[in-house]
Amino acid sequence: MHRDRLSYLEFLGGGVTSDLLFVCVANVCRSPLMEIVLSTQVDADRSDVAVTSAGTEVGRASHMCDIAARLIPNNPAAREAAELHTPRAVTGEVIASQDLIITAARLERSQIAKIDPSARAKTFTLREAIALGEADMTAPERKQFERAAAAGVSVAAVYADLLNGRRGRVLPPRETGMRLPWHPPANPMDIPDVHGAGWHRHQSQLRALRAHTNHFGRQWGEIAAQFGSVPRRTF
Repeated sequence: MHRDRLSYLEFLGGGVTSDLLFVCVANVCRSPLMEIVLSTQVDADRSDVAVTSAGTEVGRASHMCDIAARLIPNNPAAREAAELHTPRAVTGEVIASQDLIITAARLERSQIAKIDPSARAKTFTLREAIALGEADMTAPERKQFERAAAAGVSVAAVYADLLNGRRGRVLPPRETGMRLPWHPPANPMDIPDVHGAGWHRHQSQLRALRAHTNHFGRQWGEIAAQFGSVPRRTF
C-alpha cells in the first residue's frame, strides 16, 4: 500500500486503499478493457480502490485497440479513458505496489511470477479468480477477512489471500461457448490473445472478456460492500 495515499485517506476518515492491476501482453486490448469495464461498474464517489492496467511485452502501440475501445461502456468518462490510454510496461516496482493482480491468461501470470516470484500468491487469471471467488465465504474465511481488515490490511490484499487459499480446493473453470474445428482449444483458465486472428474472432473474444470482467466485478462488489471498500475510477 502507498503510505502517502493511506495517510491522506485516514485524514479524511477513509479506509485503506487497495491497488488492483489488470495485465495482458501489450496493454492495448484485454487489460485496458478490463480496467475500464471494472472502473465503470463502481461508484466514482468512493476512493478505496485504484484500478489500473499494464502489459508484460509492451511494443510500439501508443493507444488502445480500436476493437476493444468500441466495447467499453458508453459514457463520457470511459470514452475519455480509452482515448487517453497509453500502454505501460509491468515492472517489479509496479508489481510490488499492487494488492491484487488479474491477468488475461496464464502466460502473463507466469511472466509476472518470473519478474517477482513473491507475487504468485496475489496473481490470478481472470477466469481463475472468478472460479475461486464463486463460493460464499466460510466462517473461518470471514473471521480471517475481518481480522485482517481490522488490522489495516487492504480489502484487495485480503481477497487475494482468500483466493490463494482456495487454490487446489476449487474446481477450475470449464470451457464455455462454441469453438470452430480449426481453432485450437484454449485452456479454460485463459482468455488468450487473438489480436491477429481476424476481426470477428477478436471481437468475440473481447466480448467474452467483457462479460467475465463484469462477473468478476459483481463478485468483488459483494465483498467490497460487506467490508466498506468500493473501487474508484482512475480516469
